[in-house]
Amino acid sequence: MNYNKKLSDEIFKMYYAEKIGKNSLCIECRKNAIEKHKELTNGPVPIFHVGKNFENNDKKLLLIGRVAYGWKDELNPLWEKTFQENEKHLYDIQTTVENRSKQLFSEGITKYFEFIKNTLTEIYGNIDTAFDNVALTNYVHCNTGSVSDNIPQIVRNYCSNKDLNGFIHKEIEILKPTHILVLTKDWKYLRYAFDKKWNVKAIKHPSSPGRSKIEFKSDILDFLNN
Repeated sequence: MNYNKKLSDEIFKMYYAEKIGKNSLCIECRKNAIEKHKELTNGPVPIFHVGKNFENNDKKLLLIGRVAYGWKDELNPLWEKTFQENEKHLYDIQTTVENRSKQLFSEGITKYFEFIKNTLTEIYGNIDTAFDNVALTNYVHCNTGSVSDNIPQIVRNYCSNKDLNGFIHKEIEILKPTHILVLTKDWKYLRYAFDKKWNVKAIKHPSSPGRSKIEFKSDILDFLNN
């Protein structure tokens, strides 16, 4: 198993208890998105990955992206089964996402995964050690099907605001990372401040125009070493 099942199980049990995607706030969010002409067709997409050595690492690095793209065909039917039948389907979702994230990371299929794979491999020494020692998640857990940050602000509000669904905050409380690297400097996300007890740094997203791998690596190393 290439992930931390204990922490991942805790997060998925939280999703189930909170009825992610099905609770009243999620329903409001989808309705408001449609009113803004942006239907949320994919998701919710849970946390991408919790490394199997994450919990035992002196520097527990959590990377937070902006929006979790894709996954409709894999996840939407499983979420329906989860809430219509029972929570055992949560572990089908967990396995599906972890396996797909491992593939995306290993093959660097998107620019985001290519940057973090190459950078973390240099920092941790090899690709497997890199994957085993970090956790990956996103501010927003649903998307419009487009691989672009085209969601209305109201959607960010529901997922990222601690006073609403606040799933990202609940994930952090379970993971207890020593270092949280937010992969955006956009105020549309940074407006949702994390608890001051967490060690947080915001940097430009790896897909930002003109972003170099050297610059991205330097940002991460500076954060881990200071």
